[in-house]
Amino acid sequence: MKSIKKATLIGVIFLSLTISCGQDIEEVNQNNLNLFKMVVNGRLWMPSVIDSCHRTFKCDMSSLNQDNFYRIEAYKDPLSLTNLKSENFFEMEIMKVNKSANYIIDGVFRDFSNYARFTINDLTGKRVYQNKKNGISFKVSITQLFPNLNSSIVGIAGSFNGTLYNIENPLDSIRINRGEFIFKKTNWNNFNQCKE
Repeated sequence: MKSIKKATLIGVIFLSLTISCGQDIEEVNQNNLNLFKMVVNGRLWMPSVIDSCHRTFKCDMSSLNQDNFYRIEAYKDPLSLTNLKSENFFEMEIMKVNKSANYIIDGVFRDFSNYARFTINDLTGKRVYQNKKNGISFKVSITQLFPNLNSSIVGIAGSFNGTLYNIENPLDSIRINRGEFIFKKTNWNNFNQCKE
């Protein structure tokens, strides 16, 4: 009889902890304003997690000739490095975003150009993959704009997919599918994805 009571008590405690932990996870997810993820060559790729609010990705919005443009950066590294030495990092710039629409990423890696770029740093060295210039190998769909009543900064949400090619060897490529981002909070450099 004692063992049944003990097993029941352990079961109740375990169930209570499970429910409580589930609620904490939900609350953490609700506090995050931003999201970034993608599938690279069939494997889920998400930025490094520092804590419940801090993840190593960001989006900056600027304007040029009254057209908004966005620069997205995401880093994945076991030490949460967020620089050129990061194990992997993804960069994308989308120009002339003023409405929900589809955008072809067909520029070159430089300021004020549509581009997508993925860098791998590993034991074999550094490999950089980017979209084809003047091609249709990479696409972004902006599905939602988030105007801010207190500023001119507009957040965005959307998806992306395509193929990026090794700049040293065009026969080597990576495929990115099911890319997704939500940036209700932009122009923050501390990687805090929660409300402040």
